[in-house]
Amino acid sequence: MPRDVPYFPCYAENILAKREYKLMSLMERGLWISILLECWPNDSVPADPEDLAKCLGFNPQEIKAIPKDRYMKFFTEEFNEISSPELDAQKKGYAEKRRLQSEGGKEGARRKKRKQEDLNMQGQPLGQPEGSSIQVNSSQISSSQLQPCSDNPGDQRTRDNKEFDAVAKAYRAASKG
Repeated sequence: MPRDVPYFPCYAENILAKREYKLMSLMERGLWISILLECWPNDSVPADPEDLAKCLGFNPQEIKAIPKDRYMKFFTEEFNEISSPELDAQKKGYAEKRRLQSEGGKEGARRKKRKQEDLNMQGQPLGQPEGSSIQVNSSQISSSQLQPCSDNPGDQRTRDNKEFDAVAKAYRAASKG
């Protein structure tokens, strides 16, 4: 997960408010933040002072000089490894968010596929085509050759055309055109 998210939130106000942090020396604070930064991409650091110094690029004597209880208040030690419960919780949060986004994306793809399949099914012919098979090329006919529909009161298209003609007439009159 840390490779996907190269950062973690560091709330300065919360850190500065902790008494444990305020009581740390400059060296202890440097070690604390170095461990924290190393734990983000690698999950943990070695608990052994010699190995910890090598891992962080510090002098082993400087690491041994810092009392372990000063910085371990922020970390846990398990199987000779130091890790940060706070960072572990953040990683889990990022992983869960990523998982939910992935599931949402997959569900969206499934819906899109179903919708596309439904549209394809609607467009499939169900037998012989209805209507005339005679095709008219648009270059063979002009608008002056078009005849109005018959005045059959039961014909919906005729009523729609009459309404359209009335609207068109009113528009032409209003636009003086």
